Amino acid sequence: MIPSMVRNQIESSLSAHKGRTAFAERLNAIAEDQVVFLFSDDLEGMFVLAERYVRGTLRLMENCEIAAQQARVESMFDPLIDACGRFFLHSHPETPDQKGLLGIVCDSFLARSLLAIASERMQAVRGFPLLATNPHSEAQVVRGLIGATLADRLHQIAETAHDSPQIRFYTNSAYLLQGPLRASAALNEWGSAWEDDAIRFATSIGLKLDPVGRTSDPQPVARQIVL
Repeated sequence: MIPSMVRNQIESSLSAHKGRTAFAERLNAIAEDQVVFLFSDDLEGMFVLAERYVRGTLRLMENCEIAAQQARVESMFDPLIDACGRFFLHSHPETPDQKGLLGIVCDSFLARSLLAIASERMQAVRGFPLLATNPHSEAQVVRGLIGATLADRLHQIAETAHDSPQIRFYTNSAYLLQGPLRASAALNEWGSAWEDDAIRFATSIGLKLDPVGRTSDPQPVARQIVL
């Protein structure tokens, strides 16, 4: 079970208004590089998107727990969930702004990366992924938010965490899994994915956040983001 300390840490970081400063500075740096000026409403919209990404990460972890219980493979999945929780409770020294919004976004990136790596490794072992849907389809967009160098380093940290004896335990129990677990960060099966909403909103304020491009480009929409 996800400890209450993890939930409290996430909510504390998200509720601290002054904790947005470093994230705002990062957004303004992106805007300056792209010769764009961000108004306060633009920043607020990006704050809401970042908070939605973080809360989606917690929801993904919760849904993974539920799916593992239903499949009766809790013992296999617990080490992964515990490791994800530790990212939030004990931020890595390389994570910037550890108590603020930027830091909690980085913690979420670490947790999502770990689950994505685990899902890919299960594909290699059993021929199907650990999770039925990509647990980090948002990776490229968040990479644009936090910067490629930091994103690459965080992914390396997640890979190192996955290769620890405690985490690799689940691969020894791979035979227990009869198919991928149906768990995602989505509230339901309808509506736009977070990455599409993020690109739409960013485009509407003049920012480019998707560093590798997409097969289809979401069209700019009104500046309304819903958690």
